[in-house]
Amino acid sequence: MNDTTQPTTAAAPPALVLDPSNPKEREMMVREREFAFMQREANALASADIIPAQFKGKISDCMIAMNMAARLNTDPLQVMQNLYVVHGRPAFSAAYMIALVNVSGIIKGRLRFEYNGEGETRSCYAIGTDAETGEDLIGTTIDMAMADAEGWSKKAGSKWKTMPEQMLAYRAASFWSRQYAPDATMGMHTKEEVEDLPEKEINPIPNAPESSTMEKLKEHVDKETGEVIEHQPQQVDDQPAPDVVKNEGPDLAID
Repeated sequence: MNDTTQPTTAAAPPALVLDPSNPKEREMMVREREFAFMQREANALASADIIPAQFKGKISDCMIAMNMAARLNTDPLQVMQNLYVVHGRPAFSAAYMIALVNVSGIIKGRLRFEYNGEGETRSCYAIGTDAETGEDLIGTTIDMAMADAEGWSKKAGSKWKTMPEQMLAYRAASFWSRQYAPDATMGMHTKEEVEDLPEKEINPIPNAPESSTMEKLKEHVDKETGEVIEHQPQQVDDQPAPDVVKNEGPDLAID
């Protein structure tokens, strides 16, 4: 006789029912609705044609940009247009960093820049007038000697060689913003700063030689598509189980 018994499927877990009268559960309900709304908005942004290419079709990245915009009290599209990922680290453009400081209300007017010296001794520092006290907040002096010592000007294609005036101002503004207005910029670095830093200083791998680690990672990446190759377990021939070696030592009594 044929067995006609149909396989049974596991019953779906009961839906979680939250009690609005419970403060904690009510907060969970609000957060769930906020997340759902944020996800729909991110989906709309990710499907737009005018957003930067690195955000197209990436709902999660759009949600992160929206979160940053909320913390900065600005527009998500504005953040997306000025946010870059360098060596896996998010960074703002220097011009946007200066704009955030100028509209923050922390200073009166705009951030100003003072230049001194010529050629190899050329230097620049940023000045902002405190909106509450009227005091001039003077930032770190950035000079070409520092750019050379830190290796910023020695990289191939470095803008420090072709646009030193602009780079001095950008770096001075970045230092000033982290010193006096980190709340206005979330303490972030600029795209130009991160590009000047070696990757190992941004994303260090502790207790592992960089070269060998990177080589191992490359073995799991398709060279043509750049996609990660999932690890496939090797086939192991059936082998008889090894004999269990009994411990011949004395038994230990446990009270």
